[in-house]
Amino acid sequence: MSASFGVVGCPVEHSLSPQIHHNFAAQQGIDLVYHKLASTEEQFEADLQRWLEHGFLGFNVTVPFKSTATRFCDTLSAEATLAGAVNTLHVAGGLHGDNTDGPGLVRDLTRRHGIKLAGKRLLIIGAGGATRGILGPLLEQRPLTITIANRTLSRAQALVDSFPGTRACSLHDWPQRGPFDLLIHATSAGHSQSIDMPKLKLTDTDCYDLSYGAAAAPFLQWARDCGARSATDGLGMLVEQAALSFRIWHGRAPDTSAIYRQLRTQIDGDHSAHAD
Repeated sequence: MSASFGVVGCPVEHSLSPQIHHNFAAQQGIDLVYHKLASTEEQFEADLQRWLEHGFLGFNVTVPFKSTATRFCDTLSAEATLAGAVNTLHVAGGLHGDNTDGPGLVRDLTRRHGIKLAGKRLLIIGAGGATRGILGPLLEQRPLTITIANRTLSRAQALVDSFPGTRACSLHDWPQRGPFDLLIHATSAGHSQSIDMPKLKLTDTDCYDLSYGAAAAPFLQWARDCGARSATDGLGMLVEQAALSFRIWHGRAPDTSAIYRQLRTQIDGDHSAHAD
């Protein structure tokens, strides 16, 4: 019988995770079935228990359950504890929670796109759960500074209190805090197909959106209009975090290059795509 895994979210219909993990499994000669699993905040605990009783061995967790899922884990990795959220659940003598989002981002930035982080000035726009999930791994790369800009300054300051070595500013003040070597967009504003950003000169700045496809398009267009050194979406982060989840479950590290190229072609031709 094939081992069962799945991605849990709401909504989850758009998820590319089944395609990614089935590609990894075929590459590694592993027999598995990977499902899309919809739930609600009210039903999440009962659904999780039901899936475990049906023999599921692991889950990817996406919005809005990344924080909720931590409550049902027997153990948490250091990354998940720091982030206060999990994106990977593994049945191994109990339910273990991990978070591969930040490491996946770092791998995509440094390995695929050749963006150096050590000694660099980073700006993150947004102070929500996505930002909390990436701050620890980014800090491990020893950047010169990480500034968190948010519409509500108190939310950015709360992250600074949890992550020493970062700094906070309001969404309107960040242009005066630069220049920056890397600008990471970590809000959901792109999902509304609009983004309110000032016109700047960014010729020495790499720009990266944690979303991909249509959700990243407004920010990436803004970055290009500002002459950014590069403008990249988060598709590679999605693939790399999935590869790290796969390694947690199966003890094998899949090659990510082929599925990234396949999805890149697919996403570029489908402007309705969203972020996982």
